[in-house]
Amino acid sequence: MRTYVKISFILLASCALACEFSVDGYWKNFFMVVDPAERGKTEQGMVGAVNNKLRLKGLYSPVDWLSLHIAYEISPRVQDSILFVADEFSTPEIGLKDYRVKDFDSRLYPEKDDAPTSFAIFHNLDRLSFTVNLPFADIDIGRQPIAWGTARVVNPTDVILPFSYDDLDKEERYGIDAVRIRVPLGMMSELDMGYLPGIDFDIDKNPALYIRSKIYVLGTDISATFIGIHDYSLAGLDFARSIGGAGTWLEIACFDLEDLILGRYTSAADPPLLPDMDYTIAEGYLRVSLGADYSFSEKTYGFIEYHYNGAGEYKPSSYYRNYHKVAYKKAGVYLMSQNYIAPGAFYMFTPLLTGGLSGLYNLNDNSAIITPNFEYNIAQDIYLSAGANIGFGKTGFELNDDVEGYPPTGKSEFGAYPDLYFTSFRLYF
Repeated sequence: MRTYVKISFILLASCALACEFSVDGYWKNFFMVVDPAERGKTEQGMVGAVNNKLRLKGLYSPVDWLSLHIAYEISPRVQDSILFVADEFSTPEIGLKDYRVKDFDSRLYPEKDDAPTSFAIFHNLDRLSFTVNLPFADIDIGRQPIAWGTARVVNPTDVILPFSYDDLDKEERYGIDAVRIRVPLGMMSELDMGYLPGIDFDIDKNPALYIRSKIYVLGTDISATFIGIHDYSLAGLDFARSIGGAGTWLEIACFDLEDLILGRYTSAADPPLLPDMDYTIAEGYLRVSLGADYSFSEKTYGFIEYHYNGAGEYKPSSYYRNYHKVAYKKAGVYLMSQNYIAPGAFYMFTPLLTGGLSGLYNLNDNSAIITPNFEYNIAQDIYLSAGANIGFGKTGFELNDDVEGYPPTGKSEFGAYPDLYFTSFRLYF
C-alpha cells in the first residue's frame, strides 16, 4: 500500500490503545443499471455496476481541548469498462487533488498505467485533522469537510467540490486540506475563516482563502461569505427563516463582482472559439437560489426551489461554451443553462418505509431529471433503498451556432443524461 495508507492504519492502531479512542463507520453497497443508449449518448446497451464502500472513522481525544479525526475508505467496484472511461472524462479541471497538499493515487488496483476492464479498487484517506478547542475559538488543521449554503438543491456559495444533483451518495463531503478557525460571536453566531494551501503549498496551484460570518437577527439566519481562489473571487449572502410555518431561504453568489458590475467578459470572437484551442472565458456572473419547504402533516413534506445560473447559456447550441468558462472549470458550476425549478415531496408510508419524488426542470430547454426513491429501515442502523435518475428532453445532437467544425452538442441538457436505476444497502456500526 501507499505511504499515506500505512500512516492512516498506524494512527488507527496506535490510537486504539487509548481508552479515549472510538471507531465507527459504515458499509454501503450500490447496485446500478445505466442506460446510456436511452439518451442518445452511445449505441452501447444497458450496463451494470456493483460498487461497495467501507468507511472507517476514528476519534481520539487525549485531553479535553485536543482531538484527532481520521477516516479512511476502500471501494471495490465491479462494472462495465465504459463506466470507468466515463468517470475519467467527467472529472473537472479542478478536482479533489487540487485541494489536497499531498495525496495518493485514488486507484489501488489495477495500477495507474493499466486501464480497468471490469474490476477496480479505489481508496481515499478522507479525514485526517486535529481540532484544538480554545476558550475563544476552535481551530481545525488538516483534511476536513467544508461546505456552505442553506439551499436544498443548488448552493450558489458552495464552490469547493460541491455535489451535483444526480450524485447518489451525498452523505459525506470530500475532505480537503485546510486550516480553519471558528470564533463564536454569541448565540447562533460565529466567524469562520480558513486557508486552503492547495497542491504542495504552491501559491500558483489553486490556493484558497475564505471568511464567512453568520449572525441571527429578528428570527433570520444571515450569512456573508467571501472566497478568493487563485484567479477568481466570490461574494455571497445567505438568508434563512421561517415564514408562516414554512422554512424559506435565499442564497446569492456574485462571481468576480468587479467584472459583473463593469460588464467585462470574453466575447465569442475574442478569442475565436476554435475546437482545438485551450482557452478560458472569464466573466462575472450571478447565481441565486430561492425556495421554501413545508411539512403538510406528520407524514408529508414538500419543497420547491428556483435557481438562476448566470454562468450558463440560454440555448443548447451554446452549451459547449460552458466548458471554457472559469465558473465551470474552477468554481464548481455544472448546470448548463440559466433558469431551473426544483420541486420535491416525501411521504412516510410507515415509520420504517418512506418514499419521495423530486426533480430538476430546465426552464430554458424544457428538459428535466426526476428522482423517485424509496427507503426501508430493515433494522437498527440497516437501510435498504431503491430509486432512479431519469432524464427527459430532446435527444440527439445539433450543430453549434458559433463555430463551424466544433463537435455538436445535445439538443437539451437532461435529454443527454443517461438513465440510472439503483438499489442501495447501508449498514452503520
